[in-house]
Amino acid sequence: MISWLHKLLNPHCPHCKADEEDNRVCQSCETLKMQLAIVNAEKQRMLEALLDKPKPNIEPQKVEIPQEVKPRMMTWNMRRQMLEAEDKKTAEIMRKIEEDRAKLKPAKTSNELEKELGVSNDEAIGRSNEEVIQPREHEEVKEVS
Repeated sequence: MISWLHKLLNPHCPHCKADEEDNRVCQSCETLKMQLAIVNAEKQRMLEALLDKPKPNIEPQKVEIPQEVKPRMMTWNMRRQMLEAEDKKTAEIMRKIEEDRAKLKPAKTSNELEKELGVSNDEAIGRSNEEVIQPREHEEVKEVS
């Protein structure tokens, strides 16, 4: 009630005018405050998501057993043994190939197929037996040396 009387008696008091300006609400300030609150809330959610994120399952790495280190300098005996082992493997492979070839039925030659069909090569291409044996009159016979 005292402030009402003060305003009534002193309407242009500088102290009261300053209080009145402070209490006035600015629309743009309110908009900025609301946007700032939204951004702060988003940042807080992102921070919580990062901190609460479960750690991915880390699969254990396979440990490789180290292999024997081969010496750089080989004695003749070591080299000979390696060559013999390679030769044995090669011989085994060749033996298997030969066995597979023997199992397969050999293909017939063209002469055998002609005999089965009763056709000679010259007849197949349209020549008679006389043309093959005797050269034509206008052709010269060349001797092969």
